[in-house]
Amino acid sequence: MERGNAPGIEQERPQPELEKLRQRVQELQLAQMQLTMAKAELEESERRYRELFEHAPASLWEEDFSGVKSFLEELRRQGVTDFRAYFDAHPEAVAECTRRIRLLSVNRTTLELYGAHSIDELRGHQDRIFIPESLELLKEELVALAGGATVFDGAGINGTLRGEVIHIALRLIILPGYEATWKRVLVAILDLTPYYHLQWALQDSEQRFRTLVESMDDIVFTLDRQQRHTGVYGRWLKRWGLTPEMFLGKTAREFFGTEEAARPHEEANARALAGEYVIYEWSTTDSAGTHYFQTSLSPMLDEAGQVVGLVGIGRDITELKRMEQALARSEALLRAIFDNIQEGIVVTDLEGRILEINPVALQMAAPLTREAVLGKSFAELLPLPSELIRTESEKIRQALIEGKSFTAERFIPGPDGQERIRLSHYFPLRDAGGQVVGVINIIRDVTEERRMEEERRRLDKLEALGLLAGGIAHDFNNLLTAVLGNISLARLHLPADHEVQKLLAEAERASLRTRDLTQQLLTFAKGGEPIRELATISDLLHDITRFILRGSSVRPAITIAPDLWPVEVDKGQFGQVVQNIVLNARQAMPAGGTLYLTAENVTIAPPGQGIVPPGAYVRITFRDEGIGIPKEHLSRVFDPYFTTKQEGSGLGLAVVHSIVRRHGGYITVDSVLGQGATFTIYLPAQPERRAPRETPRPAVAAPEKYAGRILIMDDETMVRELLRRYLSHLGFECDEAGDGRHMLEKYQEARRAGRPFDLVIMDLTIPGGMGGKEAIVRLRQLDPTARAIVVSGYANDPIMARYAEYGFNGVVSKPFNLEGLKAVLLKVLETGGERAPAPAEAAPAQESDAQCESDPRQFIYRIDAGDILTAANDAWDEFAIENEAPYLTRQNVIGRSLWEFIAGQETQHLYRVLFQRVRDARRSIAIPFRCDAPDCRRYMEMQMTPDDAGGITFTNRILRLEKRPPVRLLAQSAPRSPDFVTMCGWCKKVRLSDGRWAEVEEAIRVLHLFDERIVPQISHGICPECQDRVLGVWGERRAG
Repeated sequence: MERGNAPGIEQERPQPELEKLRQRVQELQLAQMQLTMAKAELEESERRYRELFEHAPASLWEEDFSGVKSFLEELRRQGVTDFRAYFDAHPEAVAECTRRIRLLSVNRTTLELYGAHSIDELRGHQDRIFIPESLELLKEELVALAGGATVFDGAGINGTLRGEVIHIALRLIILPGYEATWKRVLVAILDLTPYYHLQWALQDSEQRFRTLVESMDDIVFTLDRQQRHTGVYGRWLKRWGLTPEMFLGKTAREFFGTEEAARPHEEANARALAGEYVIYEWSTTDSAGTHYFQTSLSPMLDEAGQVVGLVGIGRDITELKRMEQALARSEALLRAIFDNIQEGIVVTDLEGRILEINPVALQMAAPLTREAVLGKSFAELLPLPSELIRTESEKIRQALIEGKSFTAERFIPGPDGQERIRLSHYFPLRDAGGQVVGVINIIRDVTEERRMEEERRRLDKLEALGLLAGGIAHDFNNLLTAVLGNISLARLHLPADHEVQKLLAEAERASLRTRDLTQQLLTFAKGGEPIRELATISDLLHDITRFILRGSSVRPAITIAPDLWPVEVDKGQFGQVVQNIVLNARQAMPAGGTLYLTAENVTIAPPGQGIVPPGAYVRITFRDEGIGIPKEHLSRVFDPYFTTKQEGSGLGLAVVHSIVRRHGGYITVDSVLGQGATFTIYLPAQPERRAPRETPRPAVAAPEKYAGRILIMDDETMVRELLRRYLSHLGFECDEAGDGRHMLEKYQEARRAGRPFDLVIMDLTIPGGMGGKEAIVRLRQLDPTARAIVVSGYANDPIMARYAEYGFNGVVSKPFNLEGLKAVLLKVLETGGERAPAPAEAAPAQESDAQCESDPRQFIYRIDAGDILTAANDAWDEFAIENEAPYLTRQNVIGRSLWEFIAGQETQHLYRVLFQRVRDARRSIAIPFRCDAPDCRRYMEMQMTPDDAGGITFTNRILRLEKRPPVRLLAQSAPRSPDFVTMCGWCKKVRLSDGRWAEVEEAIRVLHLFDERIVPQISHGICPECQDRVLGVWGERRAG
């Protein structure tokens, strides 16, 4: 049978095809399953996307841009290729695109950001979102999309339904699969408005900060951790000619150039980078001087608190430093004044507790240290009755309440137990608000001042007495001259053994005692001076003391230094001093006792001791063991006519006082009742000179008769007659004249006749006529070789004391005995006596170019703000050499303080005041002054010119020069004694003992320095006239 398919029966497929079919079914099943899974995943992804979309913090928009795409394609078909240019020319096209955008979906953040309640509300008000300011961002989107971009990022502005303007950052993405249609576009928007506000605030803050920093005189800078400058600001840069670029990127060492200059900055930076707040000072020096700076550094920290850099502020403190230096100098000066002033100063609070006290006040109060008394009551430290303290405290309190000062004077025992007079001035101490917070008490020990006032009062009394005494003594001496002279003449005419000789001798002794009385009267005469000679007074003290005490119950105990310095004394007058004091001591010890007399050399150092100024003295002390002097009488013992004795005249101690003062000396008295009295005399000594030895002249038998012609000038007829008879008796030929005019006429006539006079005897004072003082000048003009003796009843007249200076060869005081007159007369005729050139003999100064010269040079030097000498010109060196002061040349003074070369505290203080005024006022001043050489007066002007660095330039020029005879006192090389004279540092006048200021030539005459080989040392001060003139430049005057 043939094989084939039976009818109705399906034939079996081949095995491979079935396998393929089965595999295809399986693949379809797998695909179906994968599709189901993918759909599920897509749905899950869409769910998650929607959830993320809805809750995203950014504003998300799903939009359909197909309408925009169609619009752009239409424009391209119309030939538009440059869409930016097109939109710039047709901004309405951009607006048209906003209407073609279809909003599909937005998230919740979008509704909140734009102020909409629903997407429909947002769709209906897109014109309020795309405000005109928004179109610029939309234009950029369109240009990017037209160029084929599927992603766009930009920033711009939108509006909100609330009417606000917001700043946004936008990202637009055409979702995958929609590149051809743009039907689905996702737009993400971030609100940048808060960040813009913050940025604006930061910019505003930065601008304010920069404005503030740039307006500051300080420099503000920042540094990184490598100490490099990352920022530099401040007006300070411009003032110093710097720019920020000179600092940026540089370290301190790179900027300053040296390790030494950078070291303080590097050390401070290192400390600040370690977390420390640092303030340090540094300085730099240039041609204008030294400049001082202060820098403060603060660490800059990051969020983790780590130091990432530094911020610093630099400040120019040069002026502050100068003010501090000036303040320090001022404080040092005030402290020096406070500690060294000779007045006590106590500062207390209102309760009387001590806040500050100076050494002088401390010595007055108690032997305690300053620390021990601070905080204590000053009144309790004084030995005063409690009632007095209470009463005075109440007066002080009341005065302070009224804002007034209060003054009190009281007796207070000193540290040595001696009672002192203290004058207290109380002033209110006020705070900055003017409230009284304490008391300033300035205490002055016026014990010596009161003694000096008493001394002046006593001198005034003596002067008044002298006006009367001088006239009486002069007339009395003329009468005594006639009496004594005639007695002597009578005795010459009688035999030595005549009985009348004894009577005449008694009359002569009485007349001599009367002469002693007139000598005591003349001691008070105004202007009278003792006729002094250099002598050692040891023998005088011994002889007179022992003579007065001889026969009494008082024993002398005399101690005299073997090397006692010589003094210039009138032995006759000083003998009266010793006699009167010893006699007083004898009378004070009627029951006997001991008188202790000591004489010793002492040197009083500046500023002096009580009423005794500095200098070399012989100190003579008389101490008795008598009844003493009551305290209430001590101030009057030297007053004329004051006495407690029934038989006393009251002139003894007044004469003592007057004689000592006329000798330039000082006398004091101390006494304790019942323990005796002590008189102390200080006589100016001459330690460098030797007193001539008193060797008796060998007796020479005088001839019985002498030859020669003598002219007698006296206004008293009886005196002329006496002299004529006596001189004729000696063998001289005499002529007479009643005054100087007649004397000169007769002298000239005698010369013309060839019979000149060998000697003229002149009365010093001729009432109503020419006296001896004027007559000797004219006589010297007639005959420089003339010999003249001056005679006067005013024995204490200065001319009598220094007769040789006035042109006389000898001197005789009325009343005189004839033997004394004879001795002087013969000495003058034999030797010519002593005579210095009279004033008329000195050649008068001639006005010529040699007398008054000029010098065109200027002497210039400069000091810096610290008063250090920094420069001087060549003329300065020349001037120093010319003035014998090589130690003042530039090489010796540059770099040193000016105060090393200004002598005297008063002068320094005045200069400090001037410097402060010049620096504060910033203007020049010119002040006249003197800078004398020994042989000339230099009238000069000093100009002070301040500079911006605080320095002062001094320009000195000579206005005129006046030649004069050399003055030894001003010679640098002259040997100096321990004595001092005070010279004004500005006008070169010298202060005299009476307080006057005189030219140096007059001072030399008054102080008897004209014949001194060793001259006093010079201390410097300021006379009141110069102080007023200098301060007058500023419209000021000295206090008082």
